[in-house]
Order: sequence, then structure tokens, then C-alpha cells
Amino acid sequence: MKRKYRLMRVMIYERKALENYINSMAKDNWHVDKLGLNYIRFENREDSIHYVVVLNGDIEEKDMMYETNAQKKLRSFMEDFDLNFVCSNGMFQIYSSRQDLDIYTDEQTELSTIC
Repeated sequence: MKRKYRLMRVMIYERKALENYINSMAKDNWHVDKLGLNYIRFENREDSIHYVVVLNGDIEEKDMMYETNAQKKLRSFMEDFDLNFVCSNGMFQIYSSRQDLDIYTDEQTELSTIC
């Protein structure tokens, strides 16, 4: 299986840019399978998947390595809506879906969660 790595540091306010980037890579059959704090790993496979990047519920430096209870609840909530968990890096959780979804529809509300 072919893999590709992209070194990048994504900040919390760049959620939409990360989502757009991952989805553009997916159109070229490069699908995210791991998200680190400084890199993204993609694997090459033919599949029609759309990705959604979600901000984790509580973000603190001490919680970057382990999934907290709030993050587990968020993951369970998203999976109840048929979104498949792909990976997480502490700040973000990435989900896949066969449908093109936009979870954050109000920019002001999204910004208020990170400011």
C-alpha cells in the first residue's frame, strides 16, 4: 500500500482549511489514516469518501495525548449520525462519510468556540 506524509502544523482556527485539504487529497485517492500534531499520513486507495474535521470538546495541553471523557462523548455522538471515526490528534477528530456533510454551518458559532 502506498503512503504519503505531509508535514504541517495545523492550528485550532484552521479547522476548515484542514478539512478542505483532506477532501482535496481524497479526490485524488489519497485518504487520511493518521493525524499527528505535525503531520498527516495518507494512504492511496480508490474510494469515494468525504471527510469532516471536528474540534474536540475540551482542548488542553495535558489532554493532547489521551482521549478525554468529553472527546469520547463527542466521538459517540458523531458515530450515532453514521459518521465513521478515522483518527484524532487531540485538537481535532476526523470522520468519514459517503455523503458530503457540512457540520459547521454558522461561522460565528464556530469562531466563538475557539476564541
